[in-house]
Parts: sequence; structure tokens; C-alpha cells
Amino acid sequence: MEDIVRVKRPPLVATLALGAALALIMLVSILYWDVKHTLNEIEKNGFESTMSLREGLFNDMVDRVTEKAETDRERAIAVARYICAHVRNDGPNPDNDSSHDPVNITDTLTAWEYRQGVCGWRSRIMIRALTRLNIKAEIFNIYDYDFGHSCVLAHYDGGDHFFDPTYGGYFTGDDGHVLSWNEIMADPVKAVEGMKVFPKTLDTYGQGDRAANAQRMRDVYVPALIAGVRNAGVRNSRVFVLPVTLDLGLTEGPLVLGKANASETDMREIDVMDKTRCWYLNVLGRSNESFAYAFKLAGVKGAKPVTLDLRFCRQGFGDAQFLADSSTGRIISGEKGPYCRSARDWRIVYQPVENAENVITVRLSSYEKRSGAFLDNLVVF
Repeated sequence: MEDIVRVKRPPLVATLALGAALALIMLVSILYWDVKHTLNEIEKNGFESTMSLREGLFNDMVDRVTEKAETDRERAIAVARYICAHVRNDGPNPDNDSSHDPVNITDTLTAWEYRQGVCGWRSRIMIRALTRLNIKAEIFNIYDYDFGHSCVLAHYDGGDHFFDPTYGGYFTGDDGHVLSWNEIMADPVKAVEGMKVFPKTLDTYGQGDRAANAQRMRDVYVPALIAGVRNAGVRNSRVFVLPVTLDLGLTEGPLVLGKANASETDMREIDVMDKTRCWYLNVLGRSNESFAYAFKLAGVKGAKPVTLDLRFCRQGFGDAQFLADSSTGRIISGEKGPYCRSARDWRIVYQPVENAENVITVRLSSYEKRSGAFLDNLVVF
């Protein structure tokens, strides 16, 4: 008789223990994913709730500030007056990282919460408030000699209306309506006569000194300066050709602007701005705005060629190419510059015209996409 092989069954207790262990593992897994999902939802909803709370507080402020206003004109003026009187003109600029302020302002609501921000943030606060009031508004930038400033162009009653919530005021016509920038430019003298200035401002001068209430607006908007503005418009409305003065008579040797450190730009330092009379020479190309630069050569002696050495930081972006041209003298070499993404050094050699204006224009080959490079320093000789 053949031997019968019997399989020994595990004890009942062991079987039950194994089943319980498997069930426990499954339960823990289910609980883990359920808790993880719940925490994600809490985090998401908590962020949304915080944003809703912040926006609710902001909207309450807008409603309170404009509760007595009966027209869009009165609402816009009330909002601009509030911002001018309650938001300090310091802190980071939304269009660059040059601020040393410890507050990390990255959005409009944060700027309002801290009551802090330069002209770009002040203008954004006003636009958000006007949006709450169903008034369309846009950033209106002014780039020119002695000027680098963001304001607001509000659209109501079938027209455009210019407000400056930083320096604190606006301009009116004979009938009291708030003028557009085009109307201001058409007759700067008359526009200044109709200037309305808010009684309180938290504005500061470039050195950090607090501006006198109701004075900064009058200091900045003088007829001669207004008439000289050539680069102004709604943000990203066109390519702004910024004038840059390169005075070869300032030094006996080469004119050196910025420090050649390759890692960061120094082209927004005060001494560079003072020498070039240009506020935005740090970025060549299209970044937050679309820029071209008109290098006006001053102090040129004789017909000796002039060389411009542009040295870039290692932070180029985009596929456009830099180009140089001139309607005055002749570009001897460097007419085609580097591509933005790989921009390092660019030498332009220019043949000037004696006893005449000499201007070299630097631009992108295309402004369709974001392209540009940070300028490390510039040497002219």
C-alpha cells in the first residue's frame, strides 16, 4: 500500500492571525491614502480660503473708500487718493529684482496688505480696485529722460483718463473731466494749470527722503518735461525706443558704465542712470516691456571710429538676435549681434559723421516672443 502524503494544515490560530495582519495592512493603506487626500484638500481649500479672505478684505476696503462716490469719475479719484495716502512708495518693483526690502511682495494683494510698493505696485492696486468697480483700467508706462514711471489709464464715460496714484494727482479740463495722456501732451501748459493734487502722499524721493505732501506731483509734472516725453503708452502696446546718452566727453579715456562681473547687472545703479539718462538699460530686448535703445553719441571728436563693447550677464533668454543700425553714420562692424540666449559680448564699431548728430539704434530681430539679455556693463571708446 502506497504511503499517503498528508499536508499538515497550519493551526487555526495562525491562519486567523495571518488574515488579521493582511486586513490590517489593507486598512492602514486605505487610511493613509484617505488621510493624504484629505490633507491635500485641506491645503488646497485652506489656500483658497485664505485668498478669498484677503480678497474679501480688499473688496471691503474698495467699497468703503467709494461708498459716497456717485460716478465712475468720483470712484476713480477716491481710489487713487486712498492709495496715495496709505501705500508707502518703497519696496520691490514688480518689474525687476533690485529691491533690498525684506518684505517679499509678489502680488497685488500682498502689496496692499503691507501698504508698500513702488509705482508699479501702486498702479496694480488701483487697477484691481477699479476692476472691483467694473471700471476697466491698464498700466500706463512712461519711459524717457528723467522719467521711468508707471501710472494708470482708466476707461470710463467713453474715454481714457490718466491718474498717478504714486506722486498723487490727475489733470482736468475746463469742464472738470479727467484728461487722458494724449490730452495732457496736446497742451502741457494748460494741463498743468488744471492739475489736481492729493493733500497727502507717502511718496519718497530716490534718496529715500519723504516727499512733502502735495509737492512731488508739481515737482515732476512740469510743462517742459511733459512735452519732452517720447516713450509713453499702455503696457506692451508697442516697442519703446529708449534714448541713451553716451557722452565721450565725460572722461579722458573710455566711458565705462557698470562693473564687469558677469553674474549680475549693475546698469540700474544711480551713477549709470545719471550718465546715460536712461532708467532701463539693464535689460536689452523684450522682457516686461518691448525695448529698443537709441544710443546718442555726445562729445565725438573728429571722424575717428567709435567702439561700443556690450558685455552681457550669463542670463540671456529667447531666440531673437540683436541688431544694430544707424540713420546717421555707418556701422562698420557688429551690425548683427549675438542671439539673446547665448549673448556674451558684442562689439559695435561705428563711423560717426562730423558736426552732426550720431545715433546707433539697438533692437531685436523679432519682438514676437520674450527675448533679451541682461547687460553686465558697457564700454565706449
